[in-house]
Amino acid sequence: MTALACALLIGCAAPRQATSQAPTSPDDPEAFVEQLEVRIASFPDDPLNYLALGEFYERRGQYGFAAHYYRALLERLPDTVDTEPRFRLGRALLMEGRRDEARKQLLACLTIKPKKIDQYWSNSHYREAHFLLGNLYQQQGDSERMCQHFREFVRLGGDAERLGQVYEQVTKPQED
Repeated sequence: MTALACALLIGCAAPRQATSQAPTSPDDPEAFVEQLEVRIASFPDDPLNYLALGEFYERRGQYGFAAHYYRALLERLPDTVDTEPRFRLGRALLMEGRRDEARKQLLACLTIKPKKIDQYWSNSHYREAHFLLGNLYQQQGDSERMCQHFREFVRLGGDAERLGQVYEQVTKPQED
């Protein structure tokens, strides 16, 4: 279960209303989706159902559907201090090829600042948003922004080997 789902279940991410207890195992994908759609109809303000459907579609590579449900999740949690919904929406949009929208969501994810500095290190969504933005800027030929985000990715504990051939460019000392 994701951090957002856990926070929502214990009631610290948003006020709790009656929850529909979203199913967790899509053994029968069609039944799983049908159950969640029924739960959304019954509990339209319960964000867990939107998160579950977004994750389901993202795992299946159906990024347009995933983005739809992540966007619906954010509509129900507009003031969330959790980076997960924005990160997931940005990633789904990026995988779908909607780069400008993805960039906006990933940058919005980075504006959500953890309350304690050590939370930066433990927040994989924050770190991974830097990685995805670095890749996006690399594809656009913007090496300055690419290096900025890849450096931040590594500084926050990301695996430098994931940078591949740009590793040397990213790790060379910056000129002031």
